Amino acid sequence: VVVVVLVESTLGLVLAFAVSRAKRMASFYRAMLLIPLLIPPIAIGTMWRLMYDYNYGVINRVLATFGIIGPTWLANPRLAFPSIMVVDFWHWTSFIFLIMLAGVESLPLDLFEAGRVDGASDFQIYRYIMLPLMLPTIIVAMMLRTIFAFKVFDEIYLLTNGGPGTTTEVVSLYIYKVF
Repeated sequence: VVVVVLVESTLGLVLAFAVSRAKRMASFYRAMLLIPLLIPPIAIGTMWRLMYDYNYGVINRVLATFGIIGPTWLANPRLAFPSIMVVDFWHWTSFIFLIMLAGVESLPLDLFEAGRVDGASDFQIYRYIMLPLMLPTIIVAMMLRTIFAFKVFDEIYLLTNGGPGTTTEVVSLYIYKVF
């Protein structure tokens, strides 16, 4: 939960900053970044299970074109949980991005103009003006994502069913299996 929330929050914030500054094709970027959020978790689990397939998965096929023999992503105890985390990054970063983008676009432009007039660099504007103003939005986004991360079930059930062994078993999956 900690790794997933931190990585997704960082990626979501960086993407929100980048898209808010984009002059051309901003609507296209927003639409592309929101697509993973609109796909049902069952479809995501199925899609990524096919992508991770050892024999026919697109990931191992791409690796094979470079002469690399792809591993068994979901059957290897060392790779199963990181593989699920990649799916989670892909799926939920768009949620954080949406919240962060709303926060970035609601910031008052006067403060940025004042910072530029005072000679602040882009980094200083981000560090000393934007981040402190975004802190409440960041906290809310991270709290919501933490709650959702504890409730993850669909993707893990479809990808590994908690396996290999109990390597990817989370609380919600354990409760499902026991009760």
